[in-house]
Amino acid sequence: MKDQFRQEYDQIKKLQLSITRDITKREQMKIQGKSLGSIDSEIRGQLKSFESDILKITQLVQDQERNLQNLGLTAREIEQRRSMIVELEKQKKQQLDTLIQQDKMASKNQKMQKPANFQEKYDIEGQTNKQIYKYQQQELDSQDKQIQVMLSTVNKIKTGGQNIVEEVDDQVQLLNDLDIGLDKNTQLLNKNSGKLKNLLKTNSNFCLLTCVCLEIFLLMFFLIFL
Repeated sequence: MKDQFRQEYDQIKKLQLSITRDITKREQMKIQGKSLGSIDSEIRGQLKSFESDILKITQLVQDQERNLQNLGLTAREIEQRRSMIVELEKQKKQQLDTLIQQDKMASKNQKMQKPANFQEKYDIEGQTNKQIYKYQQQELDSQDKQIQVMLSTVNKIKTGGQNIVEEVDDQVQLLNDLDIGLDKNTQLLNKNSGKLKNLLKTNSNFCLLTCVCLEIFLLMFFLIFL
């Protein structure tokens, strides 16, 4: 398995070589009086990548130091790698110093009293990145607050929905109780209706018998006295 440190170190060395070539190209363009905007932007981007890569490889060495046995490394090898990183940082500073010196020489030749252009641009870009990060963090905080408000609203709606469901269940239970009560009342009415019919039927027979007896009595009365 290839050594991750060696791979990343080789990538940084390639980037460093590219920066060196661009610095040489920049000097030639300056001598020729050409615009440096494009080449300066390219170099600044590479220097930023250089810084980022050095931070990553430094972290990698720290992780490897905590896991020496599993990686098959020695403390001496770790120390050598630290020295290699320090050398990379020195080379990066030398490249930046070269760029600053180029601008100083140009300012001196033109008899202009002004700070190093490249250093100004480099520092300004770093400050701009900090501002961008700050604004991004503020935007994330704002979005997080909005999400919290949305979640709170959703929870309220959910709670309201649960209350409505419970109320509907109560209404359904009440309707069921009313339905049971109506069934009982209907059965009671039917029972009372049957009793009333029987009573009316009994009364009707009694009246008929009374009428027959009365007619017989009247008939006998007329027969006897007439």
